[in-house]
Amino acid sequence: MFKVDYFKMLLREKNITQKDLSEKTGIPLGTIRSISSSLSTNPAANTVVKIADFFKVSMDDFFDREYHPQKAQIGDINGNGNQIQQGLYNSIKNSEKEISYLKNLVEEKERLIQILLSKK
Repeated sequence: MFKVDYFKMLLREKNITQKDLSEKTGIPLGTIRSISSSLSTNPAANTVVKIADFFKVSMDDFFDREYHPQKAQIGDINGNGNQIQQGLYNSIKNSEKEISYLKNLVEEKERLIQILLSKK
């Protein structure tokens, strides 16, 4: 939820009126009034970006938000582990094929060099 009190504090601290903010950011005055009066509790992201940029603060400062990474479940790990294992196996097999191809290419080049050297 948008921190209206923080928004109002920034306006007071910087001595900026709602009208000034509207004119300087291009945000409609009605939108700023809706945010200030808590009618708009979830303003559009582009609006928050403009406000944050104007006040030179982070967008996150306007929201009560904590990061809580989702805890992985054992089943998720096993399922993902199988997919990862298969992906690694396929990568190794492809790498082995590429190495074999490159070895053959080098051997072919060496044979050609030997042929050319023997003709001199």
